[in-house]
Amino acid sequence: MNNRIISIGIVSLLVIGGFIGIFLKISDDVKASGPTYVSFVISTDTTWTVANSPYIVVGHLLVEKGVTLTIEPGVEVKFDGYYYLQIEGKLIAEGTKNDMIIFTSNKTSPVPGDWDSIKFMDNADNGSSISYCKIEFGHDAIFIDDSNPFAILNITHNYISQNSYTGIKLFPFSPQITTIDPVNRIMYNTIVNNTGRGIWVHYYIHSEYSNLIISHNVIENGSNDGIDCSSYEGKVEIFNNTILGNDHMGIQMIMVENFEIKNNLI
Repeated sequence: MNNRIISIGIVSLLVIGGFIGIFLKISDDVKASGPTYVSFVISTDTTWTVANSPYIVVGHLLVEKGVTLTIEPGVEVKFDGYYYLQIEGKLIAEGTKNDMIIFTSNKTSPVPGDWDSIKFMDNADNGSSISYCKIEFGHDAIFIDDSNPFAILNITHNYISQNSYTGIKLFPFSPQITTIDPVNRIMYNTIVNNTGRGIWVHYYIHSEYSNLIISHNVIENGSNDGIDCSSYEGKVEIFNNTILGNDHMGIQMIMVENFEIKNNLI
């Protein structure tokens, strides 16, 4: 019997004797499409792709320690309830100026507080980065909760709006860091129309070796302080920020001994 397969693009002809059948060959280039529903635990290195976007979060989501979640530019992440994305491993969410990553509510008519936060825990791995992301309609947009000072060194070029509490919250941290001098950067973010503080650093790092730069941010129309920094033992540099129309103080500093504040428009 003369059996053979003749490939024509992704369509193949199967010749068995005198009978000709047709079947589809799925190419490696053919990708799935979204939406993709996610919840529970991410236990292996994972990349969220534009092809599978939007990602609908339907339950609390944990990135385990030792695991990296990478989110491609242009991906949408929509929370379908009061859920959080909790990081104990590492998060690389780096969009671009023209192709931002979006974290938002999945409701048809979203309101602040529809979902919880992007949350970094005390055992989070080093080296996370959030840049060129739009984060809206959560509670705290970014919450570094008891995290080590190396967990997320860069929060830059993000648009953070319509959250029900704080735009960026670092609160609190206690272990002593005495051998390395990390610099945490909160720079070039637009933080507008949030119900609470724009940036809140409270009892964050109890070490003279950890430094914090807050610069070139636009913080407008919040319902509390623009920047609130208290009980910080490292050096704090706050410069070239624009802080307008907030309901309380432009910059509040309490129990911070080593700081430099300059060139801010308040």
